[in-house]
Amino acid sequence: MWAYNGGKIDGVYNKDKMVEKIEGKWRGRGKKAKFTAADIDKAKDALNDLKYLMGARKYMRSPEIARIFKEQKVRMGNIIGKIDVELANNPKNWGTFGKQPAWKPQQLKKFWDEYMDERFVIANQRTNHDMDTYLTLLDRIWTVPTTAADQNRKDFYALIKKVKQEWANEKRAAWNKPW
Repeated sequence: MWAYNGGKIDGVYNKDKMVEKIEGKWRGRGKKAKFTAADIDKAKDALNDLKYLMGARKYMRSPEIARIFKEQKVRMGNIIGKIDVELANNPKNWGTFGKQPAWKPQQLKKFWDEYMDERFVIANQRTNHDMDTYLTLLDRIWTVPTTAADQNRKDFYALIKKVKQEWANEKRAAWNKPW
């Protein structure tokens, strides 16, 4: 969610693996596919991955966790800011590398704050991307035809609809930066 991935803002999960789990060997066949129990199990794994992601978002939005996260972010920023100032006050001979120019304050606390703001935006975008993309794909692939007799598939589709509704409710709740 928070990890750096070369500047791309795709999702949290690997796209190819998620699509393979959801579509299985019936890629692109949709409602006409004859799904097996193994196909449903793989798709359930993908749905569980999405539930974990939604759970992580709920966890991060909880007041106690947001408070702790804010304290950690502020504490780290203050430490980085203090190091930036102290390095300027204590020039040092770096031994074999020769005398280095004195440290000039780099506004590291400001950069830390910008970095954390960026990480938060990316975490939010990645979460929304995966939830929206893969729930839509699950819904499209696993929609049960009205004539289908497969109770296992019907039950799974009901679970997908339930998670979609939970996500719709969760997405309405703002996930604001705790700092």
